[in-house]
Amino acid sequence: MATKCKHEYFCYGLYRELKEYEDYVVTIRTRSGDLIQGVLDDCTKYGIVKIYQQDTLSPFMEEQLTFIRIDDIESCSVTDVDDDDDDD
Repeated sequence: MATKCKHEYFCYGLYRELKEYEDYVVTIRTRSGDLIQGVLDDCTKYGIVKIYQQDTLSPFMEEQLTFIRIDDIESCSVTDVDDDDDDD
């Protein structure tokens, strides 16, 4: 990874894992306790994660692009969006 952070090994490992899940729905918990949920658009080699958050009705929020630094991520969950498991 091109940038230095105080959690260098964690950040590089998380960068490599997140690159595998671009275009999947992710839920990210930040170190400050915030939750960010949306489609993972990109994870750059500079340690920036781009997430498209879908619009919601309650509370109303338009679709938005959110940027977060990898070293601010506490944990991340990935939701598989493929519906190819229908065997019927």
